Order: sequence, then C-alpha cells, then structure tokens
Amino acid sequence: MTESCLTAASSTPMTSSTLSTHSAPGNSSTGAARRGRASPAPVNRVPLVRQSEERRAKRCRFYRNGDRWFPGAVVAVSSDRHRTWDSLLVELTRLLEHPLHLAAGVRFVFTLEGTKIDMLDQLCNAGDYVASSTDSFKAIDYRAAQLPQWHLQTRRREALHVPSSRLNGPLENLDESNMRPRLITVLRNGQRPRKAVRVLLNRRTARALDQVMEDLSMSLKLDTGAVRKIYTLDGRQVTALKELFEGKDVFIACGAERCSRDDFYLDNKESLAVRPLLKSAGVSLVRRRMPSPKPRGRAISPLTLEHSGSLPRGSRPSRGDVAEHRPPSSPHISFPSNEDLFLPSAISSRYRVGRVLGDGNFAVVRECRELVPPRRRFALKIIDKSKCEGKEDMIHSEVDILRKVRHENIVQLIEEVHCPDYLYLVMELVTGGDLFDAIAAATHYTESQAGHLIRDLASALQYLHLRNIVHRDVKPENLLVVPGPMPRLKLGDFGLAVQLEEPLYTICGTPTYVAPEILAEEGYGLEVDIWAAGVIAYILLCGFPPFISASNNQEELFEQILAGHLSFPSPYWDHVSPQPRHLIAAMVLVDPATRFTAEQVLQHPWLLVSPGR
Repeated sequence: MTESCLTAASSTPMTSSTLSTHSAPGNSSTGAARRGRASPAPVNRVPLVRQSEERRAKRCRFYRNGDRWFPGAVVAVSSDRHRTWDSLLVELTRLLEHPLHLAAGVRFVFTLEGTKIDMLDQLCNAGDYVASSTDSFKAIDYRAAQLPQWHLQTRRREALHVPSSRLNGPLENLDESNMRPRLITVLRNGQRPRKAVRVLLNRRTARALDQVMEDLSMSLKLDTGAVRKIYTLDGRQVTALKELFEGKDVFIACGAERCSRDDFYLDNKESLAVRPLLKSAGVSLVRRRMPSPKPRGRAISPLTLEHSGSLPRGSRPSRGDVAEHRPPSSPHISFPSNEDLFLPSAISSRYRVGRVLGDGNFAVVRECRELVPPRRRFALKIIDKSKCEGKEDMIHSEVDILRKVRHENIVQLIEEVHCPDYLYLVMELVTGGDLFDAIAAATHYTESQAGHLIRDLASALQYLHLRNIVHRDVKPENLLVVPGPMPRLKLGDFGLAVQLEEPLYTICGTPTYVAPEILAEEGYGLEVDIWAAGVIAYILLCGFPPFISASNNQEELFEQILAGHLSFPSPYWDHVSPQPRHLIAAMVLVDPATRFTAEQVLQHPWLLVSPGR
C-alpha cells in the first residue's frame, strides 16, 4: 500500500464562496433591520467542524474474499475521492488484484459478518470489509492473517517480537527447527520459453502449501489461471510443504490442466534461463568445491586460483541489465550500418551504433558514438518491451531513478527514447570492465587501493541514501571500473533500486552479499546496501567472502549470514591493519540499527587517511 493510498485528504480547504456563506447572515440581518423586519433564524447551516468531519476520509481495511493469507489493504475512502460506489470498486479492483480470489475484479463488498453493503455511507472509519468478485461470501477469520503495520520509525528490536497469535498459524506438518531458509526456482507451465522465478522459502514466506501456490499464482500468472499443482523435474507432484525443503531446487508450477512428459523437459532457452538463477542462488549446475581459507603454504588470494569458486559470481547479466557500459577489450570498433538495426530516427540521426557489448533475457547493449564532434562514445541499451511482461514497473522504476541521480560514482543515464516496441537508453560508457574481473585479475589489493574503492562506493551510497533510494543489488558485477593510475568505481544496474517509503519485504539480491534482515523477512531498508559494501571490502582485502559454504550449500550460507559470526583468518589477514578490520566489522553487523551508515563509513579513519585523492 503506497503512502498516497493511506493519506487521502481529510478535509477540503475553504473557498471564498464557502466563507461568504457564513458571513452572509450578518449582512442580511443588517439589511433587514434597515427595512424594519426581524432577522429570520438561521436555517440549514452546518457548522464548520461538522463539514470537516463529513469530508474527512474514512480509513477502511479491505480483505480478499477467501484469502486467508492476505493481511488486508488500508484504503482512505472520502466523498471527494470516491464520488460514487462504482469508483470505489474500480480502485479496489486495481489495489487488490488477484488471479484467483478476485478473478473478475471487485464487484461486491461485505462486512466481516457477511452483510452485503453497496453505499459509501455504510462504510465506517477503521472498519474491516471483504471485497469479492461474486455474491458468495466466504466466512473465515480474516483478521488472523493480519501482520503488524511497520513504519520507518519502528525500532528493529521492537519489530522482531511479533506475537505468535498474529502470524498465519502453525506451519503445515513441518518441524520449524528443521526449516532452513532456501531458494528454489519455479517455472510456469505453458507456452515456451516458460518464465522462471526464484523464491525464498522460510518460516515467514511458507506457512502452508496452498499459501505458497497462491503467491506463485501472483508472480507466474499462468495462462490457465491459478497454480493448482507443483511438480519436481522428475515428474513427482509436491503434496506437502515439507517436500519443498527436501533438496530439489527446480519445480514446475501448473494449473488445473493435465501435464505430459514433455512438460518436464527444459529446452535450450529454458536451460539458459534457469542456469543463471541457480548460480545466483549459490547453486551451480555443476557443483564445485570451494577452497577453504585454511592456510596451505604461502598466503595467496583464492581468486588467483584458476576456476576458483571462492567468490560466487551472480548471474550476469541480471534482469537483462547487462554490461551496458562494458566495452570490448579492443579500443577500435567496427560500426555496422544503422539501417540494419531498425533504429528510431531519434537514435540513428545522432549516433552510429556499433557492436554488441552484452545481452540478456530482454535487453541488448551496444556501443554507440556521436555522429558530430566531439563524437563521444556511449552505451546504448535496447530493451524489448514484448519480453518485459510483468516487469514493466521494475523498468519504469529503474529509468525514473536513473533520471533523478547525478553523481560522479554512479553510471549516468544520458538520454532515453521511448518507442511502441522498444525502449532505448543511452548510458555513460565505462571502459575498465567490472570490479569482479578486476578482483579476479589482481594478485592483491593494498589497504590504500581498497580504501579508495570503498570510498567511491560509500560516496555513491551516501548520495542515494540521502534521497531515500536503496540499491538492493550492490555487488562487484555492478561496480564499473574507471581505468587510471588510481582506478575509480561507478555504481550501475539500478534494476532493483527503489525509492524507500516504508520497510521492504521483497526477497532480492545475490546471496553472497544479501543482508540477514532480507533473509529473515523482518522488513529492511537502506542498511542492506552497507552490509553488501562491507562484504565487498572484506573480499578486496583477502580475496574471499566473509560467509561461504565449503560444499556450496545455500542453506549453510544463509545460516552463516543470519548468525553473522565475522572472522579474519590467518594468514590471509595478517598483513591488514586494525582500522580496515574495524570498519568492516561495523558494516557487517546483523542488527541494522547498529550498523554503520554511509556517512559514518566515509568518516572512518581508514578512508580519511587514504592518500592520492
């Protein structure tokens, strides 16, 4: 629920005509006295307080009919905003959209006792109501699923203690002590290539199998409607919640239709789509054992070992936002004819478009150059709108944020061109590759070098956080290197960035760098970016992450992150002074309330004494 939905105007400002209505009696009585008549008593005059009360919005909570997992949405109902009953139903349809419980939109409204109402006057302030597509009311305990209303000012330690009676009931036939958080990949059944989504399962997101299927119905949007069945890739149907926690990583979600053998076969495109999701979740299709940080001879960075798995690389490019600013190694580029690319005139008349720098699920990135002096080089990101179904909000949010930000350590959006089928983004071109490749190529980073890089990252985060923007995907792959005697960093890939208005609960990011409050689903905010930056600082100085699983097991990794036990093993940290260790420890704290802010990071002595800037 957005803030606009919660804070409708409570009263209408008084206009000059309104004021004249209340000053008229005095004038009329004076005129009447002059004519020798007594002033009549006031008739039909409504006091200002009562007028204000009548215009004030009623804050009502609306549930979905039959949805026992939905905590309800608060809507401010007022006569100014909703002049008719139908206009309220239209807004409720938009806010409460659900393919299963409100398949035909909101057409009826009931009280919690099942009484049908059809007039705005029947709604009471702070009342609870049920929205339905049919006139059949489903009597369940809607308030049992209601979660606490979180606010930005809520202290984290208070937010952690949620009464068990307010949660969604006990887990379905599952021992909570054995319920480890884990990521699974679910493919939608239907027309190929089928959409794949990544889902985090834990105590909060998975209360029962039918609740998981309802959540999948919202994200997958099956052609046949709601998700009714879930299968493993070997064709076994999932019949209990605990089966989603028993080792299988990939599942198929189906509707009421019957499944055939071919439905469990992944074609080449689907395999390519699933592979990055598995890798970014810390699970490789070909499992590799990660080197232990235990000393073996001389101290070297594990990243100098060929094919090392010590630093898990997230899916790259992620969400189609691929290397939009990573040029090929050769500085000389062959530019093909623009006519072959079907570019809009707004692009072809100003830029010569070159070779592909990278591509993803729904975007391709090419290098481009201005046709007129100074003939600057940029990166042209071409987004195929037909492949972005269901992701339109994410694309709009990314572009909107890039349009607002201007900082030396953030990749800049130069220009955008909107067409019916494609979106063209002209981006700043950064020629040094990404930080992941830089770490892999470097034998080591000195404290001074690492300090410069972390200062650049903290400066970008401070700029964003002052504007209440959280990036949510800070990792080496999204940090571009500006080459030079002292390399600089620029933060890119804003596909997951959002303007923060209230605590977030969406599971996103890359597991190696994910903050514990995201896994715990207790609500998170700007602090998750600082955690990821602390993990990167740790990697820069020793070559491997602070939290790793020797067997590449994602559940073990999540448990380590949630525990937050940070160590600096010898001999990898013997050469590092106390100041960097102190800063990293302050950035990688499990409690977000005590974790350093970006401003505190920039004021730390390690970053202040780094020479060369």
